[in-house]
Amino acid sequence: MLVSRLGDELVKRGFLTDEDLNSALNIQKERSRQGEHILIGELLVRMGLVNRDDLDHVVTQHISQLQEALAHSNQRLEDQVQQRTAQLQNALVKLTELNQLKLNFISNVSHELRMPMQFLIGYLDLLGDGTLGSLSGEQHKALTSMQRASQQLKRLIEDLLQFSSAANGEIPLDMAPI
Repeated sequence: MLVSRLGDELVKRGFLTDEDLNSALNIQKERSRQGEHILIGELLVRMGLVNRDDLDHVVTQHISQLQEALAHSNQRLEDQVQQRTAQLQNALVKLTELNQLKLNFISNVSHELRMPMQFLIGYLDLLGDGTLGSLSGEQHKALTSMQRASQQLKRLIEDLLQFSSAANGEIPLDMAPI
């Protein structure tokens, strides 16, 4: 590609004809097959088709154009990186807000479930200790099942509250090697 641009530029500026360029490219291919790798510009100078100063001038201008294109591409890439970084920062803010809403929801639901659960456990205990009257064998069996289930629900609610407290940073941790 660089050879093509360099050759095209030399032809465009009138330093070389299309036929001279094609001839030089064919010689370059042949020498390459023979194991001799020679740059097209060097070959053009050796063949006397272009003088060194003209070649250096065209090569310098070409390098300058490539540097300018590279700088433009780098700037475009930097702009894209900044734009994507801003998008990611916005997404992080939204995720943080959603996470906080989730934690607040868990905390509120846990607190709301805790009070009715305490009433249920209290009445089940009153039934179990006979304060509200005696129970038949079947009723006592059913009451025992309900007490186990209510204790399990109470533990789940407490776990949710503890999770909510930990997630909000309300539980201090004492980090030490063990």
